[in-house]
Amino acid sequence: MLQEKIIYEGGYLFGSRKFQSDTYYKPWHFHPEYELMLIHKGNGKFFVDNAVYNFKDNDLIFLGPNIPHFYLCDTDYIKVHGNNYIRQVLQFTEAVFPAQVHEAREFQNIEKLLEKSKFGIQFKRTSSVENAIEALKKINLKENLLRLESLYSILDLLGQEKRINQLLTYDYHEAKLNKYNDVINRVIEYLTNNIREEVSLKNIAAYVNYTPNTLCNQFKKSTGKTIFDYLNEIRIQYSWKLLVHTEKNITEIAYDSGYNSISHFNEQFVKYSSTIPSAYRNMHREMQDIPEHK
Repeated sequence: MLQEKIIYEGGYLFGSRKFQSDTYYKPWHFHPEYELMLIHKGNGKFFVDNAVYNFKDNDLIFLGPNIPHFYLCDTDYIKVHGNNYIRQVLQFTEAVFPAQVHEAREFQNIEKLLEKSKFGIQFKRTSSVENAIEALKKINLKENLLRLESLYSILDLLGQEKRINQLLTYDYHEAKLNKYNDVINRVIEYLTNNIREEVSLKNIAAYVNYTPNTLCNQFKKSTGKTIFDYLNEIRIQYSWKLLVHTEKNITEIAYDSGYNSISHFNEQFVKYSSTIPSAYRNMHREMQDIPEHK
């Protein structure tokens, strides 16, 4: 998983970007910014941690900081519509608000929205959401304080909205924090961020300032798995998504999932999936579903 470095244009306090492309695929990524995503045109799927959802024209999605995600446009849509997948994103941190944002009455609706963002939100179409979408479409025409005022107004409208779909059944950060201790979480973070790299026990141990033997014992005690078993699970889970939702061939998927040897990839895939990659792709494309791996 990649940590995306977001640079705001023109010295602004927050980013507002609009993209048009014939497809959109990006490896799993996360960033410290909140993200409000509007699909102007396009159909496809978006992945939020372990959850998978469909998106369509005018869908509006809001994610809290550091939640892993990516969006993928359907190939059938691309064949019909070509270079007509358009999306818009607002990205910001709490630095865009005054220091009293969590206590000030003026920001109480925004505070509610920020709290809900820990679970990820997909908004249903209501008059308030329609007004927020119209304001979002025009925000790049605003300058200076009017631009910031527009951001506040959009978030205030959405903070009042009760008709939403919650994307995750758990607070991603709390679940991650509570599942294991800090050292184990840092190891998992290291593994996830280096999914495509050659990972060594020596480098992992140095990253968390532990001796290799002590780290191996603690990781196995906390998770019930070895470090490299856990890494293989992450890699194979990632390959599941690529098999079902991209047109990449098996060799490309093996490489993108961190395997330099196709035979080793096939061996690990069968171990965790009980079938070969091509059979998995055919079966789950028919089902259009991705299993959860516990």
